[in-house]
Amino acid sequence: MCIRDSPSLEWYIELYKKVLETSSEAGTEDKLDFYKSKFTYVLFTEICRALLEKDKLPFTLSLLLNILVTDGANTIEEVKALVDKDFAAEVPSSPVNWLSDKAWQKVCRLSQSFDCFKELEVEVTGKAKEWEAVCNSQDFINPIKNPWPDGWSDPEKLNPLQRLILINTVRPERFTEASWVFIAESLGKNFLEYPPFSLEDAYNSSSHKTPILLI
Repeated sequence: MCIRDSPSLEWYIELYKKVLETSSEAGTEDKLDFYKSKFTYVLFTEICRALLEKDKLPFTLSLLLNILVTDGANTIEEVKALVDKDFAAEVPSSPVNWLSDKAWQKVCRLSQSFDCFKELEVEVTGKAKEWEAVCNSQDFINPIKNPWPDGWSDPEKLNPLQRLILINTVRPERFTEASWVFIAESLGKNFLEYPPFSLEDAYNSSSHKTPILLI
């Protein structure tokens, strides 16, 4: 593993410079997208090189969530709904036996908090058998293979993060698997292929201002 001190502003600037040295034949707007994507991937590889294996997925997920909020695709409130363990409504016990009380409380809170989930509470109880079958299926985390009832998995109804929120709400034990699908869909499968350690790459990314420590 390669460890460096916490990245400084100067480190980020140097990283930007390296990315800007990459040539692109695209037009102005396309070029901006090119450099943005390039920098995101370079940042991903540089940081992952210094992380333990167990920390790479959380970092990649955090990187993606920050991008989505910055781009306006999602809100910080949605991110909180995903990561806050106490995100729940004070309601009676679950009316359906396949959904735990805690999961039901989160379903109700989602219905109360976001327009995109406004009808979720009614849907889950009104079509309990359909939702139970889908949520218990192996392909629940990949609705392209197994669509959810009444078009809830359609891109027009829920975007990728909102689908991840729903999965984490009703089946939190499958959050890691669902995160892989979420990252691959939003950033690309290459963001699931963590770069192997390379002494040459580590050396090339170091300088007298950014020393490295190998352990």
